[in-house]
Amino acid sequence: MPFADLNPLEWTLYGGIETIAGLILIALLLVFISGPARRKIRWVVLFLAIHVVLLAVRVPFPDDSALPEVLRFLAHFLLLSSLGLGVFLLLTSSRLSRSFLPALPQIFLDIGHSLVYAIAFLIALGSSGVKPTELFAGSALLTAVVGLSLRDTLGNLFAGLAIQAQRPFEIGDWIQFNKETTQIGQVVEINWRATKVVTQDKVEIIVPNGLLAQAPIINYSRPTTTTRRTVYVHVPYEIPPLRVKEIIKAALTDTPGVLTDPSPSINTSGFDDRGVQLCVRFFINDFSKRGRLESAVRDRIWYALVRHDIDIPIPPRAVHVSKAGRGAVSRREEKRVAQQERALGYIDFFDHLPDAIRRRLAGRAQTRLYAENEVIVHQGEKGEELFILLSGEVAVTVAQPGEDPVELSRLKKGNFFGEMAALTGEPRTATVRATRECELLAIGKAALAEVFESSPELAEHVSQTIARRQANLNALLSEHAPSHPQVVAEHSHRLLQRIKEFFSI
Repeated sequence: MPFADLNPLEWTLYGGIETIAGLILIALLLVFISGPARRKIRWVVLFLAIHVVLLAVRVPFPDDSALPEVLRFLAHFLLLSSLGLGVFLLLTSSRLSRSFLPALPQIFLDIGHSLVYAIAFLIALGSSGVKPTELFAGSALLTAVVGLSLRDTLGNLFAGLAIQAQRPFEIGDWIQFNKETTQIGQVVEINWRATKVVTQDKVEIIVPNGLLAQAPIINYSRPTTTTRRTVYVHVPYEIPPLRVKEIIKAALTDTPGVLTDPSPSINTSGFDDRGVQLCVRFFINDFSKRGRLESAVRDRIWYALVRHDIDIPIPPRAVHVSKAGRGAVSRREEKRVAQQERALGYIDFFDHLPDAIRRRLAGRAQTRLYAENEVIVHQGEKGEELFILLSGEVAVTVAQPGEDPVELSRLKKGNFFGEMAALTGEPRTATVRATRECELLAIGKAALAEVFESSPELAEHVSQTIARRQANLNALLSEHAPSHPQVVAEHSHRLLQRIKEFFSI
């Protein structure tokens, strides 16, 4: 029976029954829906409350007035909207629905809400005596004009539905939808008309879904977040490529953000007028940091090549002309040796070295550059060099089996480390990492062997100095009195024997 044939009392009673059904539905929603979806229940409650108000307002008006018909239509529409929206929420957002229905994309939820209101509107019209088919009866020309004007809009709508159904990408994925690398961004929203993408430059691009449906899409977040990046470097022809590859691979071992599994690979990609071109490929799992990590890899490669006296070839069109006689070269070398000789003064067990031997040792030492966060020595590895810090800062860490590394100290200019490995060949007892760019003076076993060969008595002085320093350090750390001189002497003797064995003195 249409609502128009009901008297006010019958209409109120009929609406009251549906109102009770709405209240029962709201109670079910409050029980079975939690989380952010719970906020949508307020619309169900609001529509039902307005419906009840219209029921109360309708009663005093006579049947022959025009206002009751409007109130009837609005009250019925709001009631049906409340019931329809409540049932839709119960089917898509409740704990009951999760057991048999997967989570729907937002675009399907939005379309579902729109259908609920459209169906409620048509049913309300029918209950008021209006045939819905009469609303759509019109000229074919008008239908064609409306269809043509909505062609792009409908195309984007159906393309959005296809994207949500196939799921080639999701919110949070990094995609490329154009050949231009500037058209790479992270998906932040997918709606019925377009997809919003934010690029690395923090620029928002709104791409119509119809365009995405026709374009090849590269998804850097699928099937996993692991992606491979590539940088290129040229090295001289006179350096064996295999040697350079080992140097670069070692330099990438501890680069933060570069994965060790899959491990980096270096391939010879070509020969040109600059030299041998190497292709360095490595994997990352955070695509948003790709630019920063590529820069870090290039930095590590540069520092590693410089430490091994390998120059990166410049283009042949760049011509550098310099004129320097033997005197200028000799003066530069003397200046370098003098600076390194002063740096040897930071090491206490070199205090008694004769000037000639000290200068010879300074000439054999090498300066090395390390990038920020680069590991200089690893705990447990074999080593034959000691290092003097000329600039920068390093962190000394120790890791016990099964535990996280613990930072023991920070060393700055004038400090040195690695003396035990250089003098006895024993494994490194700590890991030393550069906290910022560092310049170090490295003194190897060959240079020290030459010193001990020229001054055999120096080995005893070195062993005594190191034994005393270790005893004082242990006493400071344990807050006990310094070790007895006899204990220090015994430790010095054992250390002297190890030095003699290591250097075959």
